[in-house]
Amino acid sequence: GGTASTYNIGGNVALNGTGTFNLGTVANIINITGNATVAGSIVFSTGVAKTVNLTGNLSGGGTVNMSGGNLAHRLNLGGATNAITTFTSGTGSIVTYNRSGDQTVFGGALANLTISGGGNKSAQAAITLSNTLTLNSGVLQLGIYNLTLNNNTATAIQGTPSGTSMVETNGAGYVVRNAAATTPILFPIGSEGVYAPISISATNPTTGTISGRTTKF
Repeated sequence: GGTASTYNIGGNVALNGTGTFNLGTVANIINITGNATVAGSIVFSTGVAKTVNLTGNLSGGGTVNMSGGNLAHRLNLGGATNAITTFTSGTGSIVTYNRSGDQTVFGGALANLTISGGGNKSAQAAITLSNTLTLNSGVLQLGIYNLTLNNNTATAIQGTPSGTSMVETNGAGYVVRNAAATTPILFPIGSEGVYAPISISATNPTTGTISGRTTKF
């Protein structure tokens, strides 16, 4: 219970040992201007959606749990490097990379992923999305890792893809989509600043997955 509040932390945060930082059941906003090192757990609990804005880097062998109530909790990451050992998503949770420049992107199973701020956002492991990929500004570089979009609706990809706002298949990684997705099935991919999307208008059979990437000749 309680009243929704905004908490401003003007420095680094270290959550040690098995400690739990529970964000409460009201619409709290946590602004952290430094780095966050998480050895314990950050829990986005039930009630209403919460927001964490992290300006610095995310690291640690702990847990970020955004599953509370399957709400539209928001984790906005502004640091150059981002990693967490255990990440638990809810169906409505949103992770946004918004640094004005390059960032690393942690992998795992997420509901919604937003790429903003420009620069290159480099995947550090495979990423699986259950809901949406939003491309506002910035290039999500896959390297050797796959990006899998399980959502088979027409709204699975949001934003306006372009040479500066796309998924770059700059290695062995693929964009993997559900073959039963609403056609045309878009792969918002490219390489080296060139947007070269793939659009598939029909599939037969409509089961399994379809993988796509660009290849440099």
